[in-house]
Amino acid sequence: MEIATHEHRWLDVTPSMRMFYRDFDGAGSTGGAPVIGLHGYWRNSKDFVELAEHLSPGRRVVLPDLRGRGRTSRSTEVSDYAFDRLLDDLKLLYKTLGIEKAVLLGTALGAHLSLVLASTSPDMVAGIILNDTGVESASAAANKSMARYATADGFSFDEALDRIREQNQEQFPGFGHDEWVRMTLRAYAESEPGVWVRDFDQLTNQIFPDLIARFPDFWTEYRAVEHIPVAILRGENSHYLPAELAARMVEGHPNATLYTIPGSGHAPTLWEPEAFRAVDDFLTKVDARA
Repeated sequence: MEIATHEHRWLDVTPSMRMFYRDFDGAGSTGGAPVIGLHGYWRNSKDFVELAEHLSPGRRVVLPDLRGRGRTSRSTEVSDYAFDRLLDDLKLLYKTLGIEKAVLLGTALGAHLSLVLASTSPDMVAGIILNDTGVESASAAANKSMARYATADGFSFDEALDRIREQNQEQFPGFGHDEWVRMTLRAYAESEPGVWVRDFDQLTNQIFPDLIARFPDFWTEYRAVEHIPVAILRGENSHYLPAELAARMVEGHPNATLYTIPGSGHAPTLWEPEAFRAVDDFLTKVDARA
């Protein structure tokens, strides 16, 4: 059910692991910075396809599946999923595609990768879009709720759809059946005929203790990139990025802009017209600075 107007490509990131990515080549680009979309911990590149379709007539958009997610290789070694390995893959993607500088669009894990890359290699980042992700951890209740729906269990498609709806209906009250189907197809993959599972390797969860110990929050990285434009997209109904934290982030960064996406929660689907307008507005600002 995807709109295939882009190339499906693979990049060898180790002798045994291949990273899948979607390449929207931006044939009509007028020189704007390319966008690299980086999904969340339990997500994949399908989360950004609609936005990429919107942007790609005018600029290149690249959407990788990070290790252990989507169509990218799985591993039996937890160390292959370490945060630094994901960062290395991102740098290799830049090099392979000849990208010198890009706008990074990230949700959760992708936002964290974006902030770390920008703070350590600022010349590689023209701007950052944080999709409903703050620089402090979400509440324990929010994390526990999301984890409850991210198990390895297999379901029929209708059961998977019911789980997606149950998890998200409070934060996306305007959704109907078609929207729940779209959300389900993003989060689940058919592992065998009639059996749908969450589209990521459960082993990736084992990086959390080390990651939390290393990054109890991302304020240091966020403040280090005060010269780089930042867009904060917040779902109006989000439990993951409180409005109070989003306000503090704007106050704490001279080049940050907050965009609230009405009717959305965590995370905005990025197919909302308001999300399109927010991203367009931000990219216009980034291009003007360049």
